[in-house]
Amino acid sequence: MSRLPDTSRRCVAVGMLLASMLLLWAGSSAVHAQDTVRSYLEGQLTVDPEIDDSGTYAGFDVLVLQDAQGEPDTLGIATTNAEGLFALAVEAPRRGLYPLVVMRDGRIVLTHELVVADGDSARLTAQLPASARGVRVRSPENAAWMAYQNTQALHNQSLIESLQGDLDDGGLERDMRRTASMLWDLRTSFPGTVGAEIAAAESVAMLEGWDDTLAVERGREIEPTAPGFVDVARAMRGATARLEGQDAAIALLDDLIARTDAPDRSAALHAERVRARVDSLQRDEALAAVESLKAAHPDSRWAEWADRTLYQLDNLTPGASAPDGTLQTLAGEVLAISDLQGSLVLLEFFAPQSSVYRREIPLRTALYDAAEAAGHAFEIVSISLEPDEVLNATVFEEFDLGGVLAVAPEGIDDPLAAAYNVTSVPTRYLIAPDGTIVDVYYDGAMLAVQEAVAQRLELESLNPAEELEADTDPEAPSSDRP
Repeated sequence: MSRLPDTSRRCVAVGMLLASMLLLWAGSSAVHAQDTVRSYLEGQLTVDPEIDDSGTYAGFDVLVLQDAQGEPDTLGIATTNAEGLFALAVEAPRRGLYPLVVMRDGRIVLTHELVVADGDSARLTAQLPASARGVRVRSPENAAWMAYQNTQALHNQSLIESLQGDLDDGGLERDMRRTASMLWDLRTSFPGTVGAEIAAAESVAMLEGWDDTLAVERGREIEPTAPGFVDVARAMRGATARLEGQDAAIALLDDLIARTDAPDRSAALHAERVRARVDSLQRDEALAAVESLKAAHPDSRWAEWADRTLYQLDNLTPGASAPDGTLQTLAGEVLAISDLQGSLVLLEFFAPQSSVYRREIPLRTALYDAAEAAGHAFEIVSISLEPDEVLNATVFEEFDLGGVLAVAPEGIDDPLAAAYNVTSVPTRYLIAPDGTIVDVYYDGAMLAVQEAVAQRLELESLNPAEELEADTDPEAPSSDRP
């Protein structure tokens, strides 16, 4: 491996690769807290001597990236010297989680995440090749992020124990409440950090359905600029609908929209009004909400999404038959969605470079492993909407995902993605054993997926006939706990 001789040539090559890499980067945790944030990153990269015993570690490009409306941008770049040392200043449009990429000779050799916040100074160390566990990023902000990930790991272990034990003993509810409390407490341990704010948002989402009053109370403490606020709004909407009815839930969303300055966040909240009506099968009200969204945000990606709402309402609501279609798995097999009837199926569309998806991989994998170990009839079908083999390898080789893995060669225009009205990633559909849709989950909703799957498996083990009846009831609200 040798260093590219010309920095400008290297940057051009990097830019061309990143242009394709970032096209589907969706659901970033970055938030509009201020106009520009500046942080610092330094560190050292070495190579396993069994792979390269030269002792020279020059020529690794370290990049911090963002996706600005589909246009790739390098927020910071540095190249290692012979000792593998590097240092770079990072200037980002807003605080949040950004992709960190290491390249050499035009090839990606490491992908990770970096929390960028004003004034934060971080140090990165890794021996290549490295998995996510072999990468160390140390700073106050990234310490909070590690605490958040550790809480996730504890939750995953509890989930495994719950699914392998007696689901009827209330253990699932205790686990959810305990994790929600631990996530919320990170606001005290790491005040003002991105990790703590994301944890708080997930805490509110976990409380929905278990303690709706507390979910709404805590949700109101979270600022509209915080990471995951749209997920908070979705949880508050569902909780309020159960407590006070649909009109009160819509009024809550209107209040949140009025408090939101960022156009993209406001558009997402308008879209949540549409989803509220779609979930309740209120066709006329859904159409009115669509027109309101398009009028308020005519040039946003949500306006295009709104145009497809009729298809969603007519074909993809809970209780409807899940669209059939075929895919070719990474194992080379051709699989039809209908082939999986008899099992509870989580069908997920993702992009390997999505920070939200990568953040949720531990939750996803823990769910799959727990259900498999407990002998439940459950399958996860994961379809990458990124055709590039190199980019898919950053996920497929780094993580042992489990389940059925596939790549859509046509990306977002793939027929199966179109049949499921996928306009952003990750998008997930939960499909009942009889082939009907249970619910749809957008963006960072993996905790809600975990809850739904665990509860469906509990119902199936207690009363399969009752579960089948619930699956096929088109009037059953999708957000209600079984």
